[in-house]
Amino acid sequence: VTCYHDSQTVEENDDGTAEVEFQVVHAEEMIPWLMTWGATVKVLEPQWLQKALADNAQSIVAQYLPD
Repeated sequence: VTCYHDSQTVEENDDGTAEVEFQVVHAEEMIPWLMTWGATVKVLEPQWLQKALADNAQSIVAQYLPD
């Protein structure tokens, strides 16, 4: 398993997914990095980070919708 941060913990699930946890001071700095994972990542918490990723994704989609 690749280590992305010193605080990283990984719990592998029976269905092949994994839950990765980080303890960071400025979690908003993770938004661009999380966005690179696209639909293969799902933020479970905190809720504000879920919303930030959803808002970013909606902004991207809106760029490609016809006016």
